Amino acid sequence: MGKLEDLEKELYGSNQKDLDKRLGRRFTLPENTNQTPGNWASSAKKPIFRQPSAAPKFIKLFLGAMAVLLIAGGATFLFFYLGNKGGEAEIVIQGRDLLESGEAIKIPITYKNISRVDLKDLEVTVALPTGSRVIEDGIEKVAPPRVSRKIDILTAGQEETMEITARIFGKLGEQKLVEATIVYQPKDLQARFSAKGGKLFTIERVPLAISWDAPEVASSGQEVTLNLRYVSDAKVPFENLSLKVDYPLGFTFISSSRKPDSGNNIWKVGTLAPSTEGTISFRGKMDGLEGDVKVFKSSLGFADEKTQGFNIYGESVKDIKIVSSPLEVRGYVGEGQRDYTVSSGEVLNFTLHYRNNAEIPLRNITLRAYLESGTQSEISTGNNLPADSGRNLLDYNSLSIRNGGVFDFQTRAIVWSPSNLADLQVIGPGEEGYVSFNIQTRDSFPIRSGSDRNLVLRLRSSAEVADIPQEFSGVRVGSEDRLDLKV
Repeated sequence: MGKLEDLEKELYGSNQKDLDKRLGRRFTLPENTNQTPGNWASSAKKPIFRQPSAAPKFIKLFLGAMAVLLIAGGATFLFFYLGNKGGEAEIVIQGRDLLESGEAIKIPITYKNISRVDLKDLEVTVALPTGSRVIEDGIEKVAPPRVSRKIDILTAGQEETMEITARIFGKLGEQKLVEATIVYQPKDLQARFSAKGGKLFTIERVPLAISWDAPEVASSGQEVTLNLRYVSDAKVPFENLSLKVDYPLGFTFISSSRKPDSGNNIWKVGTLAPSTEGTISFRGKMDGLEGDVKVFKSSLGFADEKTQGFNIYGESVKDIKIVSSPLEVRGYVGEGQRDYTVSSGEVLNFTLHYRNNAEIPLRNITLRAYLESGTQSEISTGNNLPADSGRNLLDYNSLSIRNGGVFDFQTRAIVWSPSNLADLQVIGPGEEGYVSFNIQTRDSFPIRSGSDRNLVLRLRSSAEVADIPQEFSGVRVGSEDRLDLKV
C-alpha cells in the first residue's frame, strides 16, 4: 500500500469498506471546448456587491464625538482653570494724587493674596518715573529702573504693605506714572503668574522759578544780553541741578558770565538750597526777518551725563520780536525817491521820514541829517570834503531848513530836537512824521581827473532816543539810514 493509502487509513480508521470505496472512485476530466463553464459565465454577468457592515461606521462616529468632547473639555479646563491663574493676588499703589515737584513722599504699595492657596517665591517690583530719586536708610540716590523686594510666602488671605520714599520731579501739571508688579507661584503649581497695578501722580506745584531780564524787541544783526535769575522756594535742597537754555534759530551765542559746562547752553548749578537764588547772563547776536518772534526756553533740571538726557523740573520762556528798529528813519529826495541822479545847479528837496515801530511811546527824539559829497572812495573812507572846498558839490549858502531844524556848523549836521519841534517830544506807538530841507548844487562840478567823474552825493540820517524805555534796556533804540545819489 502506498503512502497515500496509509494516510487515508489513519484518517478513517479501520473502516475498510469506506477506504476501499474511496480508493475505487474515479474522476474524469471534461473535454476542452474553449468555453467558460456555465456557472462561471452566469457569475460574471451578475457581479455581487457586499453590504458593508454598520459596525465600523458607528465606531468612527463614536471616536469623532469623543474627540470633540475631549477638545471642548480641555478648552473649558484651560479657560476656567488656567485662565483664572494670575488672579490669586492683587497689588495697589496708594497715596495722594497731587504732589509738589521734588518733595520727598512716601508711596504705600499694598499686595494681597486673594486666593485659597498659599503663594510662594513672591517678588514685588516698582518702576518710578524717569529722573526720580529714592531715599533708603537716610541715603538719597538716583532711582534705578526697578526697585524690587522679595517675599518668601504669602498665605491665603494675607495682606501686606511696603513703602518707598522717593522724590518725583516734573513740570507744572505733568502726570507721572508709578507702576508695580507682583510675581508669584501658587503652592500647588510649578508655573509662575503675575498681577499689576499703577497710579498717576499730578505735579501741582513747582518750587523752582526762573525769571528773565531781556529786551522785548531787537533789530536784526543786533547784539543783545539776556539775564536769567533762578530761585528755589522748596522746603528741601535740590541737588545736582543744571540750567539749560534752548536758543532759537537765528541766535548766535557770543559769551556768558560763566563758561558753560556743556556745549554753549548748559551750566551746572549744583545744590540749590531753600530760599536761595542764582543768575546766569549770556550775550549773542540776533538775526531774522522783521516780525519774527524768537523764543528762548530756559530749564532747571537734572542733566544725565550717561544718557545725555535732561529731566526738567522747572522752565520758563522769553519771546523777543525782530523789528526793523523801534525807531526808524529813512531819507528821500524829491517826491519820495530813493533812486535819483543829481545835476549841477539843481535845487534838491530832501525829506526825513520817522516812525515808532514799538508798542510803547518813545520820548525825546533827535533827528540828524548829514550831506557828504566826493568820489565813491573818498566817501567810503570818511574823507568828506568840507563845505568851503572847491570840490564840494553843494552850495551851503542856499541851505533852507524847515520844521524847526538848525544847522550845526561844528558837526556840519542839520538837527531837529524836541526843544525846537514839539512832535519829537513824544511819538506814540505806530505814529510817524516828516522833516525836510532843501539845498542847491553848484552850477558846475570840479573835474580834475578821470576819477572825479564818479562823484557821489550822500544823505546820511539818524534818529536817537534820549529816554530809553525799560522795555528796551540794553537795546539800541535809534537807527541810521544812507541814501547815495549819482552825479
